[in-house]
Amino acid sequence: TEAGAYTLEVTDTENGCSAVSAAVTITEEKNLPTATIADVVDKELRCNNIEIELDGISSAGFDSHALTYQWLKDGVAIGSATTATYKVTEAGAYTLEVTDTENGCSAISVAVTITEEKNLPTATIADVS
Repeated sequence: TEAGAYTLEVTDTENGCSAVSAAVTITEEKNLPTATIADVVDKELRCNNIEIELDGISSAGFDSHALTYQWLKDGVAIGSATTATYKVTEAGAYTLEVTDTENGCSAISVAVTITEEKNLPTATIADVS
């Protein structure tokens, strides 16, 4: 799980002789993608704003590598939300996880919190008799 130079030593348990393999160097991929959700001006769902589009198109893979996308609500993956944009219809904290398809590295965006207006108008029917 760590980068470094690794060798293998084998010892014969009957005669005590041992041998060491040549070193194999393991490096760590440091070229992470960036996961970015574009700034959302109006983050509140209400009667005249029933959906909010989140945009992760400015996310980037290392050296223009292709990305896969996964939107999460409150830390849980949203099954069918695997494109660069997502239309939100429920309150919650939304993040975007992007994975670089070439090197397998992933990154998660800062959360965008969407709220829902709770003070809905009420309709009453007056008795007209």
